[in-house]
Amino acid sequence: MIEITDTGAITLANTVSSQATGDAIILSSGGGFTNNAGASALTEGAGGRFLVFTSTVGDVSAGGLSANPFYGQSFAQFSANPSVLDSHAGNRFVYAQSETLTVTPTAANTTTVTYDGATQSRSANGVTFGFSGFVGNDGTNPNAVSGTAGVTGGTGRNVGTYAFSATQGTLSSDFGYQFQFGTGGGLVITKAALTVSAVSDTKVYDGRASSGGVVQVSGLQGSDTASFTQAFGSKNVQGTNGSTLSASGLVSDGNGGGNYAVTFVNAMGSITPAQLTITEVSGSKVFDGTTGSTVTAQVSGLKGSDTVSRLAESFASANAGSRAMALGPLMVNDGNGGANYTLTVVNAMGTITPAQLTITANNATQVLGTPDPVFSASFGPFPAGLGPSALSGMLSFTTNAPAGSPGSFEIFASGVSSPNFDITFVPGTLLVTAANNSLPPVPFEMNQGSGTPAFSFTDPVLASLVVELADTSQGTNSGGSTIKKNLSAPTLDENGNAIGSLISFNSSFIEVCRTRASLCR
Repeated sequence: MIEITDTGAITLANTVSSQATGDAIILSSGGGFTNNAGASALTEGAGGRFLVFTSTVGDVSAGGLSANPFYGQSFAQFSANPSVLDSHAGNRFVYAQSETLTVTPTAANTTTVTYDGATQSRSANGVTFGFSGFVGNDGTNPNAVSGTAGVTGGTGRNVGTYAFSATQGTLSSDFGYQFQFGTGGGLVITKAALTVSAVSDTKVYDGRASSGGVVQVSGLQGSDTASFTQAFGSKNVQGTNGSTLSASGLVSDGNGGGNYAVTFVNAMGSITPAQLTITEVSGSKVFDGTTGSTVTAQVSGLKGSDTVSRLAESFASANAGSRAMALGPLMVNDGNGGANYTLTVVNAMGTITPAQLTITANNATQVLGTPDPVFSASFGPFPAGLGPSALSGMLSFTTNAPAGSPGSFEIFASGVSSPNFDITFVPGTLLVTAANNSLPPVPFEMNQGSGTPAFSFTDPVLASLVVELADTSQGTNSGGSTIKKNLSAPTLDENGNAIGSLISFNSSFIEVCRTRASLCR
């Protein structure tokens, strides 16, 4: 056996021969190996071989020598275990550098299936593998790799790629290659087609877009289930078959619905107007010259958050009587200009009662023998903004004063009217005085029957007017009795009640003798 080691490079200029068997010639270079001696530079006897150790493939210049490689074995390792290469026969260029082959199932082993709700598998039979990482022309050498790689994977239920993963199997390498394993090929599960179809639906507007139609689902696989509902594209009324219905929901397939390619089919439907009733409320008030009212119409039939504005009512006429109630232009706030409703207004009648009005004739004075004064009256109260022009007719006056008689008389107003007023006429007082400007006589009775003058006023309105006589002398009547001519103002009325402080003035009186007529002369 010949063994040559050198920490530097080894160059062969001549043939090296050995007749030993087994590892007959062993060369180990710490730098490189160059053969300049041709194809027979290293010769050995029957049963013998040569081993040339370097660090890397690039360290060898074979020069015609032919040998298989072996990777991942240093000379030091070999020296420690010389039998390590016994199973790898033949001449060898032995490299300390390791080499690795990547084993990958090829894409040609891919099977594509459609999701069916069950677990599916791609058979591993016939799987082919690709090898990458060969050094030089090792890939064409049938001795580089032997055996068959194993495979796992290729099984799945949900949509996705379930690739094969290569395994060691029975693979081995006479060249000392290490193996690493990749993935490829296998099973591809694609989405199943699922059709979700909305159905036509008709409903009365309810302020919502929901639909009671039952969605049709086709294409579910296995034990998968689906939960779909449909809805109108808008809650509003859009005419016959003017509303679009679409479905939405979930598929329970263990994969969040990802196992299906869903096709949604819309349908057309109709939302018809809801009935909305506005009911007027009967109002009542006293005539005030306006149509205003304090009542508000009632609403029934509104849906959701819809509202109605301008529900305040008024009277159709401002005049007293039974009057129709009236509404202004209603505004339905439904987001659709009120088109979501069919509106019905239930009318009501109201009542305006006449207002109370007092017309009072104003007091007046007149000197006896002169023309009647111009009479006038006071009105009130009128509603705000109104006055006598609200009355029909011409105001006129009459009195109960007899011609040529002084005294206190009544003034009566009349001649105007209105259905809007309940009029009360209050008389005034006309005071007629004598031409000499003296105050008119106050009618009263004096009873002298008892010998003591007694007064009884005949006009309670003028009870405060009393007579005062200036003559303080005494006299006798026809019977010889003494009487007082002086009449003082009474302090009691005819019923014996105190009449308080009185205004006195000269006046005439009516003398009445009730007991002893002889006393009256």
